[in-house]
Amino acid sequence: QIGKLELAGNGTLFIDENRRIAAGVAGKFLGFLERREFMRVGATKWHRSNGRIIAATNRNLADMVRDGLFRRDLFYRLKVVTINVPPLRERVEDIPELARHFLLKANREMKLEILKFQEGVIPRLMAHPWPGNVRELENLILSAAVQSRGNVILLEDIEKALVLNTGSSEPNQGQTALTQMERKHIQQVLIQAGWNRNQAASLLGISLPTLRSKIRKYDLASPCEKR
Repeated sequence: QIGKLELAGNGTLFIDENRRIAAGVAGKFLGFLERREFMRVGATKWHRSNGRIIAATNRNLADMVRDGLFRRDLFYRLKVVTINVPPLRERVEDIPELARHFLLKANREMKLEILKFQEGVIPRLMAHPWPGNVRELENLILSAAVQSRGNVILLEDIEKALVLNTGSSEPNQGQTALTQMERKHIQQVLIQAGWNRNQAASLLGISLPTLRSKIRKYDLASPCEKR
């Protein structure tokens, strides 16, 4: 039987949540990392692979090693190059692109034809604290897409999905955070567009009059206008 290592060949094998590798498998996996050889289940012949291994986890493996919950030798074998990805709440600028990606994924996997998000949805997503990180965002978009009754995901679809997924839509905290996040997002896009309002409105997916209204609402001004 062909396993994951053989399927990956000399390409890349991604291991999600490597902290959950079973003890018996961990020893064999460590052996592969040391020798770059593996054997099929029930076979007697060794196979070689020069594939790249990328392993991810949302836990601190060093703490797990200290507590005896993860093999020290495997930890150091995996810890060659470490990339620390901040939680989603600390990189809200990624949310618009991720949301659009997950919407396309929902359309593809569930045979839907949802074209876009209603104005106000992205700022609402940016206001949410996302304790479940990117996976929570993905599940929320999929849930909202299923509930949507048209070709646009409405703000009410997002609120319903938040209640279903988290048990709370955080009405009090959300409104304050929404205002702060929307102002910050609009300001960042304006800076990115060199304060060209037509270009910024296009990037934000809103009309120019709406952008002008929000600029007045949040008292935003370019460096030239402040002089």
